[in-house]
Amino acid sequence: DLISSSFAGLVESRDGITGGHLKNTAIYFEAFIKHLMTIPKYSDVLTPTMVKKAIRSAPLHDVGKIAIEDAVLRKDSSLNGTEFERMKQHSVIGGDLFLHITDGITDKEFGRVAEQIARYHHEKWDGSGYPEGLKGKQIPLVARIMSIVDVYDALTSERSYKKPYSHQKSMDIIASGRVTNFDPEL
Repeated sequence: DLISSSFAGLVESRDGITGGHLKNTAIYFEAFIKHLMTIPKYSDVLTPTMVKKAIRSAPLHDVGKIAIEDAVLRKDSSLNGTEFERMKQHSVIGGDLFLHITDGITDKEFGRVAEQIARYHHEKWDGSGYPEGLKGKQIPLVARIMSIVDVYDALTSERSYKKPYSHQKSMDIIASGRVTNFDPEL
Protein backbone atom coordinates (compact mmCIF):
# COMPACT_ATOMS: atom_id res chain seq x y z
CA ASP A 1 0.00 0.00 0.00
CA LEU A 2 1.07 3.57 -0.68
CA ILE A 3 1.55 4.74 2.93
CA SER A 4 3.58 1.69 3.96
CA SER A 5 5.79 1.65 0.89
CA SER A 6 6.37 5.41 0.99
CA PHE A 7 7.46 5.49 4.62
CA ALA A 8 9.51 2.30 4.28
CA GLY A 9 11.18 3.81 1.21
CA LEU A 10 12.13 6.92 3.19
CA VAL A 11 13.78 4.83 5.89
CA GLU A 12 15.50 2.61 3.33
CA SER A 13 16.97 5.63 1.54
CA ARG A 14 18.62 6.79 4.77
CA ASP A 15 20.19 3.50 5.82
CA GLY A 16 21.28 0.71 3.46
CA ILE A 17 21.11 -1.89 6.23
CA THR A 18 17.59 -0.96 7.25
CA GLY A 19 16.17 -1.57 3.75
CA GLY A 20 16.93 -5.28 3.72
CA HIS A 21 16.02 -5.42 7.38
CA LEU A 22 12.58 -3.93 6.73
CA LYS A 23 11.86 -6.45 3.98
CA ASN A 24 13.11 -9.39 6.03
CA THR A 25 11.25 -8.47 9.19
CA ALA A 26 8.05 -7.92 7.21
CA ILE A 27 8.32 -11.46 5.78
CA TYR A 28 9.10 -13.00 9.18
CA PHE A 29 6.39 -10.97 10.90
CA GLU A 30 3.75 -12.07 8.40
CA ALA A 31 4.66 -15.75 8.76
CA PHE A 32 4.73 -15.50 12.56
CA ILE A 33 1.44 -13.62 12.99
CA LYS A 34 -0.41 -15.82 10.49
CA HIS A 35 0.73 -18.88 12.44
CA LEU A 36 -0.44 -17.32 15.71
CA MET A 37 -3.87 -16.69 14.15
CA THR A 38 -4.35 -20.46 13.99
CA ILE A 39 -3.83 -20.86 17.75
CA PRO A 40 -7.12 -20.49 19.65
CA LYS A 41 -5.47 -18.48 22.44
CA TYR A 42 -4.67 -15.66 19.99
CA SER A 43 -7.62 -15.90 17.59
CA ASP A 44 -9.78 -13.39 19.53
CA VAL A 45 -7.11 -10.68 19.28
CA LEU A 46 -5.60 -11.62 15.92
CA THR A 47 -8.66 -11.22 13.74
CA PRO A 48 -8.14 -11.29 9.96
CA THR A 49 -8.70 -7.52 9.76
CA MET A 50 -6.28 -6.75 12.58
CA VAL A 51 -3.64 -9.10 11.15
CA LYS A 52 -3.92 -7.44 7.75
CA LYS A 53 -3.29 -4.04 9.36
CA ALA A 54 -0.39 -5.42 11.43
CA ILE A 55 1.23 -6.92 8.32
CA ARG A 56 0.89 -3.53 6.55
CA SER A 57 2.49 -1.89 9.60
CA ALA A 58 5.43 -4.28 10.02
CA PRO A 59 7.77 -2.66 7.45
CA LEU A 60 7.24 0.65 9.26
CA HIS A 61 8.58 -0.41 12.66
CA ASP A 62 11.82 1.58 12.18
CA VAL A 63 10.28 4.64 10.51
CA GLY A 64 11.56 6.84 13.35
CA LYS A 65 15.08 6.30 12.04
CA ILE A 66 14.39 8.95 9.39
CA ALA A 67 14.99 11.52 12.15
CA ILE A 68 18.26 10.02 13.44
CA GLU A 69 21.36 11.86 12.25
CA ASP A 70 23.62 10.10 9.75
CA ALA A 71 26.63 10.07 12.09
CA VAL A 72 24.66 7.75 14.38
CA LEU A 73 22.47 5.93 11.87
CA ARG A 74 25.27 5.04 9.46
CA LYS A 75 28.07 4.45 11.95
CA ASP A 76 29.93 1.28 10.95
CA SER A 77 30.99 0.29 14.47
CA SER A 78 29.30 -0.08 17.83
CA LEU A 79 27.52 2.98 19.16
CA ASN A 80 28.83 4.73 22.28
CA GLY A 81 26.45 5.50 25.14
CA THR A 82 25.32 8.89 23.85
CA GLU A 83 24.85 7.57 20.31
CA PHE A 84 22.87 4.58 21.58
CA GLU A 85 20.60 6.88 23.60
CA ARG A 86 19.97 8.90 20.43
CA MET A 87 19.30 5.75 18.38
CA LYS A 88 16.79 4.56 20.98
CA GLN A 89 14.72 7.65 20.18
CA HIS A 90 13.69 6.11 16.84
CA SER A 91 10.98 4.13 18.62
CA VAL A 92 9.52 7.24 20.25
CA ILE A 93 9.76 9.25 17.02
CA GLY A 94 8.10 6.48 15.00
CA GLY A 95 5.36 5.98 17.57
CA ASP A 96 4.71 9.72 17.77
CA LEU A 97 4.56 9.95 13.98
CA PHE A 98 1.77 7.39 13.80
CA LEU A 99 0.00 8.86 16.82
CA HIS A 100 0.02 12.21 15.01
CA ILE A 101 -1.12 11.00 11.58
CA THR A 102 -3.85 8.74 12.96
CA ASP A 103 -6.06 11.80 13.37
CA GLY A 104 -5.80 12.51 9.65
CA ILE A 105 -6.43 9.02 8.26
CA THR A 106 -9.67 7.12 7.99
CA ASP A 107 -8.18 3.79 9.10
CA LYS A 108 -7.68 4.55 12.80
CA GLU A 109 -6.93 0.92 13.65
CA PHE A 110 -4.06 0.85 11.15
CA GLY A 111 -2.61 3.98 12.78
CA ARG A 112 -2.97 2.47 16.25
CA VAL A 113 -1.32 -0.82 15.28
CA ALA A 114 1.50 0.95 13.41
CA GLU A 115 2.06 3.19 16.43
CA GLN A 116 2.24 0.19 18.79
CA ILE A 117 4.73 -1.67 16.61
CA ALA A 118 6.95 1.38 16.02
CA ARG A 119 6.91 2.59 19.64
CA TYR A 120 7.15 -0.68 21.55
CA HIS A 121 9.20 -3.15 19.48
CA HIS A 122 12.22 -2.63 21.77
CA GLU A 123 10.36 -3.27 25.02
CA LYS A 124 11.46 -6.40 26.87
CA TRP A 125 9.36 -8.94 28.71
CA ASP A 126 11.13 -8.23 32.03
CA GLY A 127 10.62 -4.45 31.75
CA SER A 128 14.23 -3.59 30.92
CA GLY A 129 13.51 -2.39 27.38
CA TYR A 130 12.68 1.02 25.97
CA PRO A 131 11.15 3.55 25.52
CA GLU A 132 8.74 3.10 28.45
CA GLY A 133 10.02 0.04 30.30
CA LEU A 134 6.77 -1.84 29.75
CA LYS A 135 6.69 -5.34 31.20
CA GLY A 136 5.00 -8.58 30.18
CA LYS A 137 1.57 -8.25 28.64
CA GLN A 138 1.67 -4.46 29.04
CA ILE A 139 3.57 -4.68 25.75
CA PRO A 140 1.09 -4.92 22.87
CA LEU A 141 1.08 -8.38 21.23
CA VAL A 142 2.04 -6.98 17.82
CA ALA A 143 5.12 -5.34 19.35
CA ARG A 144 6.05 -8.56 21.18
CA ILE A 145 5.96 -10.39 17.84
CA MET A 146 8.00 -7.68 16.12
CA SER A 147 10.64 -7.75 18.85
CA ILE A 148 11.34 -11.42 18.13
CA VAL A 149 11.52 -11.09 14.35
CA ASP A 150 13.54 -7.87 14.65
CA VAL A 151 16.19 -9.61 16.76
CA TYR A 152 16.13 -12.71 14.55
CA ASP A 153 16.90 -10.64 11.47
CA ALA A 154 19.63 -8.69 13.27
CA LEU A 155 21.26 -11.94 14.39
CA THR A 156 21.09 -13.66 10.98
CA SER A 157 22.26 -10.62 9.02
CA GLU A 158 25.81 -9.49 8.41
CA ARG A 159 26.77 -6.11 9.80
CA SER A 160 30.00 -4.16 9.53
CA TYR A 161 30.78 -5.19 13.08
CA LYS A 162 29.67 -8.87 12.96
CA LYS A 163 29.20 -11.92 10.77
CA PRO A 164 25.72 -13.42 10.43
CA TYR A 165 24.77 -16.13 12.89
CA SER A 166 23.23 -19.36 11.70
CA HIS A 167 19.50 -19.96 12.05
CA GLN A 168 20.11 -22.43 14.88
CA LYS A 169 22.44 -20.13 16.84
CA SER A 170 20.00 -17.26 16.40
CA MET A 171 17.10 -19.41 17.62
CA ASP A 172 19.18 -20.52 20.61
CA ILE A 173 19.96 -16.89 21.49
CA ILE A 174 16.29 -15.94 21.23
CA ALA A 175 15.24 -18.98 23.29
CA SER A 176 17.76 -18.01 25.97
CA GLY A 177 16.01 -14.62 26.14
CA ARG A 178 12.68 -16.16 27.12
CA VAL A 179 11.22 -14.45 30.17
CA THR A 180 13.86 -11.67 30.10
CA ASN A 181 13.65 -10.25 26.58
CA PHE A 182 10.75 -12.06 24.93
CA ASP A 183 7.27 -13.32 25.71
CA PRO A 184 8.00 -16.93 26.73
CA GLU A 185 4.80 -18.19 25.07
CA LEU A 186 5.78 -16.68 21.73
